[in-house]
Amino acid sequence: NEIGDLKFSLQANEDSPVSNPAFVIKNWGDNDVSLKVNGKKVFPGKGFRTGHIRRINQYDLVIWLEIESNSKISFSLAHK
Repeated sequence: NEIGDLKFSLQANEDSPVSNPAFVIKNWGDNDVSLKVNGKKVFPGKGFRTGHIRRINQYDLVIWLEIESNSKISFSLAHK
């Protein structure tokens, strides 16, 4: 039972900046992910890493991004 596509944002500002966030999305499944940040597609590489955590009856997705911002960042994740 995998989750569907996911959209969310981080409300960063000068007092609370975003710096290299990591996310764990429970029950994503073992599918790869397509990522957009602020509407622009991001490709896997040095600044965007993914992996999966295998649980007894599910797979969780792990995402790490090399990104810093003092303003709102929007994310859109889709199954590949």
